[in-house]
Amino acid sequence: MMLLFMALILYLFSSSLYEYPKKIDCYEGYRTKKSMENQENWEKAQKLMVTAYRNTRRALLWIGLMILLIELIFYFIFKIDLFLPLVILESVIIIGTCFYVHWYVERRI
Repeated sequence: MMLLFMALILYLFSSSLYEYPKKIDCYEGYRTKKSMENQENWEKAQKLMVTAYRNTRRALLWIGLMILLIELIFYFIFKIDLFLPLVILESVIIIGTCFYVHWYVERRI
């Protein structure tokens, strides 16, 4: 359920990802030591971050829907509550997505 929620948020707020800070800012945008070295790295990192999140949002949506479907099937047909294991799985996937975005951007700067 969390994964589905995160994917929907990425879809809803993806238009705000078009607008990134144009100047190096330590309060918003993709901020790493490498991205803040110079203006060229900063602009490239902001665009790459948007690309990485766009690449992951569709996958997160489908995975979230599959997990929701599995949870509903197990709950209503087999009377087994898989809430906690699926929350842990979704948390791992969300954290993995954050690591993927970081890896994707840092490798291409």
